[in-house]
Amino acid sequence: MSHATYNAMWWAAQADLHRLTAKDRRLQRRQRETDKRASLAWVVRLYADYIRITRRLDEVHDQLVHPQKRILIRRLLDGCIGRLLELKHELYTELDKSNFHYMDDLLIEQKLTHQDLEVPSPRYYRRENEPELQARREFVDRVLAKMAAEAEKGSAVVAAEAVAAVEAAEEAALAGLSKGGRARRMREMLQEQHEAAEQEPADQRALREAVHLIQMHERARQNRIQSFNRRKWMEQRYQQPTAKKDRPSAERQHAAAVEIQRHYRGHVARRRVRKYREKEDTLVGMLMPRSVDYSYKARIEEVQALRRKLRRDLQAAYEATIVQEREWVDRVLSPDIFDDIGDEMRDWVQSWYYDVKKLPKYPPGRERKLAGTLLGLPRKTPKDMFPVVDTVIPGVPPRKLGGSNLVTADFWCTSTEFKEAAEKLAKDKKKGKGGKAAKTKLSREEKKEQRAKRREAKKAEKQRKLADKQRGFQLEESAVMPALGIAEQEYRVDWEQIRPPEDNPLEELYVDLIRDEEIHAKQFEVRQAIDDLMRAELEKLKEAVWREKNKRRKRKRKRKKKGKKRKKKKKGKRRGKKKKKDLTADKTTDELLEMLVRAGVVRNSAVACMEDFFGEPAYCNFELRERLKDPLPTLGDIRQAVREFCILPLGSRRAHELAPLVKSVLLAGPPLCGKSLLADIVCTETGALRIDLTPEAVAAAREKFPAKKEWKLFLHVVNKVARLLAPTVIVMDNAHRNYYKRVPKAERPLKPKKFARTLKKIVKGIKKPDQVLVLGLTNEPWKARGRRLVKAYQRHVFVPPLDYGSRFLLWHKFIMEHHGVDRNFEVTPLAHVTEWVPLPTIREVVNRVLSVERRIHLDFRPLRQQEVLTALLEFPPVPPVKERAKWLKWWGRTPIQKKRAKVLEEWQKAAESEKGGGGKNEAHNGEIRRRIKTITKKHWDKPPPGTSTPAGAAGLWRGSADRGNRRQKCIN
Repeated sequence: MSHATYNAMWWAAQADLHRLTAKDRRLQRRQRETDKRASLAWVVRLYADYIRITRRLDEVHDQLVHPQKRILIRRLLDGCIGRLLELKHELYTELDKSNFHYMDDLLIEQKLTHQDLEVPSPRYYRRENEPELQARREFVDRVLAKMAAEAEKGSAVVAAEAVAAVEAAEEAALAGLSKGGRARRMREMLQEQHEAAEQEPADQRALREAVHLIQMHERARQNRIQSFNRRKWMEQRYQQPTAKKDRPSAERQHAAAVEIQRHYRGHVARRRVRKYREKEDTLVGMLMPRSVDYSYKARIEEVQALRRKLRRDLQAAYEATIVQEREWVDRVLSPDIFDDIGDEMRDWVQSWYYDVKKLPKYPPGRERKLAGTLLGLPRKTPKDMFPVVDTVIPGVPPRKLGGSNLVTADFWCTSTEFKEAAEKLAKDKKKGKGGKAAKTKLSREEKKEQRAKRREAKKAEKQRKLADKQRGFQLEESAVMPALGIAEQEYRVDWEQIRPPEDNPLEELYVDLIRDEEIHAKQFEVRQAIDDLMRAELEKLKEAVWREKNKRRKRKRKRKKKGKKRKKKKKGKRRGKKKKKDLTADKTTDELLEMLVRAGVVRNSAVACMEDFFGEPAYCNFELRERLKDPLPTLGDIRQAVREFCILPLGSRRAHELAPLVKSVLLAGPPLCGKSLLADIVCTETGALRIDLTPEAVAAAREKFPAKKEWKLFLHVVNKVARLLAPTVIVMDNAHRNYYKRVPKAERPLKPKKFARTLKKIVKGIKKPDQVLVLGLTNEPWKARGRRLVKAYQRHVFVPPLDYGSRFLLWHKFIMEHHGVDRNFEVTPLAHVTEWVPLPTIREVVNRVLSVERRIHLDFRPLRQQEVLTALLEFPPVPPVKERAKWLKWWGRTPIQKKRAKVLEEWQKAAESEKGGGGKNEAHNGEIRRRIKTITKKHWDKPPPGTSTPAGAAGLWRGSADRGNRRQKCIN
């Protein structure tokens, strides 16, 4: 697509975002609602709108080539991602209390598909840092190759000794066989065989000779019969009718030709009709085509790659222009900026001195966050004396300020405000001298009482907030909206009103914007030098004023009596947190990374994308939740949850700082359900460094760092590298092994439980600026002691086995990839009987059945379901029903599922109370509900044949009657 197309997409997305943020601000001012289920509806709608805006901005940011526009779109995109994650946090903790949210009513209303509301993985997470990621992967590969070379070099001595020993033995053998030794050796071997034959018992020798004779005669007989049959078949084939009586009559020949013609024409007609029907069904999407032309996809990817190349070229030109403008500002405008700011600050000092009759205190150079109150006022000034200062500077992103910037931005008090505050404090002090007694020093007990009162007040405030949350729901104030509002205002001021896309069809750079930004940056840079100069000048002025005052008061001043000089009290050092000593301050990042690679905890993760995790979203869970049920998720829902918990917060530093902090995630599921693939996907989509701290890797690292100080150094390096090379994913495969109830005998040398406390410290040390995620994988969580495994991780996601819909599509996809298979091949029976069968097994079964030889015979020997089932029986069986019940039991005991059950119970009670107060028509409504239940009982309450419900849990089945009429069944 063209530049104009993506500019129009940006303009439309920006207009929708403006309306959406206005709506969001109105909803944040909304009063607390008592009905949380009603609040859930509009929060989910707001959440879905942000998903759609995020998808559009991501596409525009990826394909728009203008670098200055992309900077603003990137800020908008990060803001939308942060707000999206905030709403997800509200849904997770307050309203829905679930990992998954279903919006089928919204899809029907707005005529959307599930793919339209699927949370995207922003493309810039990986593509913008691709050169650095590729260099890091090559560095890790080089270190591993170096380690392999060192291992080969170490074992070369042993191998040389072994080779030398073998060569010596061969030389000795050859020396023994030379000069007639070979013939002598042959005679010795024959003599040994003859002696062994003589020592064999006579009955065994006779039996062996008889068996050999029978085998010889039987083989000869079989060869004679085969030769005879072959000769007879050849004679019958090539025999020509010699006599006239052997030839059929003309009528019989004609009848035979007509019969053959009739059968052939019927066969051709049936084949033509079958092809026509197949073509028609393929056209409407009921059948998968035998061959698909994917050239259009290649063309789209080619165009997108060309646009990305053009984008890189424009980015390089943009950076070169920045360097040129910076040099011009330094050469031409820097002296004028220096003089202007210096004159401005000198005028400020002079006007302050004339108004207050006192030199001002210069603002400190340390940058600080703006708290909304004036700075520079006298001590003990009441906070409510002056109005609150807006900390947001129009058109400037939120940042810390210090020095003369505080004066220029009006965050420092003026001379008039300082005089008012000083006069009020003086009046209050005079009133206090006449009427109030001096403050008495509090005793230790009184201080304890005051601290206890403060603690009780905090506890009461906390309980009040908790009671408010339980009483209803109110959308919390967003931390993302200010930054998002500034980006929108910059769009309206700099782009919408001044620089419409029609005026720049070739996407040329706006040099005036670059110059303004460089001048602004130069002002901040020059102010630091101005501040140092002004502080020195102000100190000299203060000294001059002090000397002048001393000269005037010298004669009037009385001499003080000489006395003992009081000893100055030594000011005690303020106690604070000791900074942790950096044990590797003298090492570079590459050296630290090489240390971890040699320790065996850093490896390159496999390259995978989210499209590799195949799965369909749940199509009936919305209706089940409307009936206050809690069905299991599908693999499409898992894909959504992993994006929201792992990929979106981790990939962008700005989004990570704005969004609620997620430190650790636990993926639990049966073997071969895709947990390791999801870990690789998270690392690939975010461009993260993978650190493997499984028990085997930790045990290998302990062997290389055995001493206590060395182990402490290793953990320090892990934490430091994780933050230096952020984003980082710390993978804990088989996470339950760190919390074993009883360690198996085979794993006792690994000491897996010893690392549990260290893992807790690692998770606790992750803060907002750190792009670090601890990702746990487990396939037997019930083996962990108590609730320790669940408490160690902040979020829990159950990765279920393949559901019916996913199994159906997988069988259909893998089998129909081969064009020789009949398009009407029914995969419904295969989807029914392969419950809990993992995806790799399904792929391997299809590859084994449809081998090259079998595909050659598909034209005259079609594929049957029995062949697939026979091959499936060769693989290990699926888990028994008891183990499936274990999974459902464990998942029901996780904190999020307990909260979900409590919410459903509250909603059930509310529904029953509403049902009880139905009025006059309650009996009539009850009769209607009873009839509907009777009619639908066959379809909804009867389990499929051959299935059973696990004890204490609700199972979810999806059935299919025939092709084109598939429906899902549920057992409640």
